[in-house]
Amino acid sequence: MSVEIKKVEKFHHPKGLWLACMGMCASSYLKYAVSGIAIFFYTYQIKEGGLGLSETDAGKLISLTVSIGALVPVLGSIITERWLGIQKALLLSFFFQGVAYLFFYMFTPNVPLVLVGIFINIFASAFLNNNLSAIVGLLYSNKDHSRKDAAYGFFYMAVNIGSFFGPIIGGLITDKWMAVKNSAGEIVTYGYKYAYLMVSIGMFITCFIFYILAPKWLKEVGKYPEGKKTKKMNDNATAVVKEKLTDTDKRRIVAMIIIFVFATMYWAAYFQTSYRLLIQSMQWQTSM
Repeated sequence: MSVEIKKVEKFHHPKGLWLACMGMCASSYLKYAVSGIAIFFYTYQIKEGGLGLSETDAGKLISLTVSIGALVPVLGSIITERWLGIQKALLLSFFFQGVAYLFFYMFTPNVPLVLVGIFINIFASAFLNNNLSAIVGLLYSNKDHSRKDAAYGFFYMAVNIGSFFGPIIGGLITDKWMAVKNSAGEIVTYGYKYAYLMVSIGMFITCFIFYILAPKWLKEVGKYPEGKKTKKMNDNATAVVKEKLTDTDKRRIVAMIIIFVFATMYWAAYFQTSYRLLIQSMQWQTSM
């Protein structure tokens, strides 16, 4: 390898980073496009485009799904590590999230089938953010600290860009572009299910792009399960070797479990509070 090529690789990031950023930006945009309207979608009457649930039932459903959603990535990471590999896990996640949100569009206001979509979404979320974050780290060596730090800076910038535009476009779809209004210009039916359709289509497009570009841009990174490695034998044959956890690994796992427990409690309370504020603001608006 020439000195010029080494310099180019030293000061530039691999294409796989931009693929991970694209996936994270699209995921954040699509999820945040509908996360803010969830409480309205659950509680508004069927004639208004919602499911007609009570505020209590909607709050319980949101808290339950958020709590489970915070824990399942642990299981998803284990499955990815042992059997799938990151690339396959991400394709699985994008595809099934597209299926999940399609359930919202197709079966609203059928509550049982929408619940099926919610649980498909929880399953799919077990393989998304954790693997996108992990694949960024795998693109760099353990000694390449400066570029790895910069890469995660770009990565979380993509998160913020997606989460900024998501609620804006989602709100325009539900309250303006796809809303049904009467002659006085008042909204009769909100376009909630069309926002979920947009998210479903976006997930399928992201899955297709990732399927096309991952072999070229990621190549062998995350293609196979990291928990299994091949070792060359004396006769040039290869054998699968399962790595054992070190004491340091075990201590880190215990620390992560503790963090996950408190993180789950925090986010459950956070979303419960935020959705309560949304309901109160809605009540204040209608009473004015």
